[in-house]
Amino acid sequence: MLRGDEEDLYAYWNFDECEGQALEDLTGKRMALLGLGVENQALGEYLLAKGLRFSVCDRQEEVAVRQQWEGRVEEWRLGADYLSGLEDFDLIWRTPGISPLRPELQQAQRAGAQLS
Repeated sequence: MLRGDEEDLYAYWNFDECEGQALEDLTGKRMALLGLGVENQALGEYLLAKGLRFSVCDRQEEVAVRQQWEGRVEEWRLGADYLSGLEDFDLIWRTPGISPLRPELQQAQRAGAQLS
C-alpha cells in the first residue's frame, strides 16, 4: 500500500511489476527521466525533494529549462542518441510521448530496467 505523497508516483511507475515497493526502495537506483517536459519536471522536483538523484535523457540538444536544473541532475544525455545506453539505468520514467515499444526501451527492459 502506498503511503501519503507516494500516491503521486502511482501514475508514473508500473506498479503491476513493482507492487509493494516503497519510495525508500528507490534509494541507490540509477534513474532516468526521458524528456524534461512539464510532467517529468514535476516528477524531477518530487524526486529531488525526497533526496533521490536521476539523469535526464532528451532528444533536444539544448533543453530550454536546463539552466534551472544544472547541478541537480546527475547526468545529461541530449541529442539524437538520447536513447542510447538506457540499459545503464534501473528505472526509466518515460514521458507519454515515448512509446514503451521503442527498441531502445525494449532492450533496456531485457537488461533489467523497469519502465514507467
